[in-house]
Amino acid sequence: MRRLIPTLALLAAAALPAQGEWLRVDFHTVTTQVLTFTSPEPFDAAGVASESYAIDGWMLVDTDQPPIPRSDGLSFPVADFEIVARRYDGAGAEPIVITPDNAGASVSVLPSTRGVRFFAGNVSTSFSYSIPWTATIFSGSMPSLPDLPGDYAVSGNAIDSVTCEFTPPTGTTTDCTWDRDNGGHDLWKYIRYHVRTTTAPDPEPCGPADIDGNGILNFDDIDAFVDGFLGGCNP
Repeated sequence: MRRLIPTLALLAAAALPAQGEWLRVDFHTVTTQVLTFTSPEPFDAAGVASESYAIDGWMLVDTDQPPIPRSDGLSFPVADFEIVARRYDGAGAEPIVITPDNAGASVSVLPSTRGVRFFAGNVSTSFSYSIPWTATIFSGSMPSLPDLPGDYAVSGNAIDSVTCEFTPPTGTTTDCTWDRDNGGHDLWKYIRYHVRTTTAPDPEPCGPADIDGNGILNFDDIDAFVDGFLGGCNP
């Protein structure tokens, strides 16, 4: 029996699903419609008035999730995200906010360069952040996303680049590119990203009866209700 118990424990552990990492990717960039600035106004991007946006956002990814079948390549789900774009227009325009409430998001493998692309958007607004040459090769046969933040760094070669594109509801695409081989950032443009490990988000209640808020209906919710009921009203 002393030998049987450890054996059963090992079998049970082997039956459990593999545990991936939760990663948070943070983005910061300034996008414009044009390459260079002559800026007659502090909020204009070039010699003519044009759209320019400061964009901050993040995405939360469970690297244990399998890919989503698609006809145009391999992509993976995003658990949660928020992209906030603030237009430089000198007139206090309201920010454009992309969240799961109004858009979808995914992480895709770039087939031509074997890098990675983060995307969020809907029919009128889109945000993409592409790292064509990453430290770890992203392939079309990956069963899940890489677990380590360092996997998402640029490769360190002369061909490295990072590109962000943002299309607002007006339909005029703005962009920003960092290109190591061609001298870095486009003039007056800024692009940054940061990947780090994090913890899984707290589960959301599945309905009013999910009293303990763990996303599951069971007897724990009944116990929580009875405890609250027996406690009476607060004085």
